[in-house]
Amino acid sequence: MAVLDITEQNFEDVIEKNSIVFMDFGASWCVPCQSFEKIYGEVASQNTDVMFGKIDVETQQAIADIFSIRSIPHLLVFKKGIVIYSDSGNLPKKGLEELVAQARDADVSKLEDEIEADDK
Repeated sequence: MAVLDITEQNFEDVIEKNSIVFMDFGASWCVPCQSFEKIYGEVASQNTDVMFGKIDVETQQAIADIFSIRSIPHLLVFKKGIVIYSDSGNLPKKGLEELVAQARDADVSKLEDEIEADDK
């Protein structure tokens, strides 16, 4: 699967319908973002069970503001709608592949229970 452009219109739907979601925040003018985008696309094509999205901070400022994105590239990882990773900077391909494996293995059941209890 190709990397999906994330917008305010599809953001919630993507989070709700996919167990694991990687979101790369960047901008077209950002040289480090362009470098990371190539690695990100390669890893995305090798992990079709994971949703990989990209968010242009120039056109989707509201989403960037929600997550207080101040430095790009910035990567967020969601599992079952919960942010389990957030960091800025480039990752090497091996590091990104390891992060995908960790996301698959992450147990968020206790967090889900806490969130559910808080909602009551």
